[in-house]
Amino acid sequence: MGIAALHPSYFPLIDVNMLSATELKWLNDYHERVNRAVRPHLDDNATKLWLDEATAALLPL
Repeated sequence: MGIAALHPSYFPLIDVNMLSATELKWLNDYHERVNRAVRPHLDDNATKLWLDEATAALLPL
């Protein structure tokens, strides 16, 4: 099954301590992919900054 749309996940709903190392890597890799695919199409800096924050790597606590 492929990915139908690229969008960042809503971080406040993610408990990184419940993710395995494999799941956390997948999520961080996905967010990096979202950023690389979407950022070039954005015109204003405020939206680019939001995307950068929304797709930043998650770290275990």
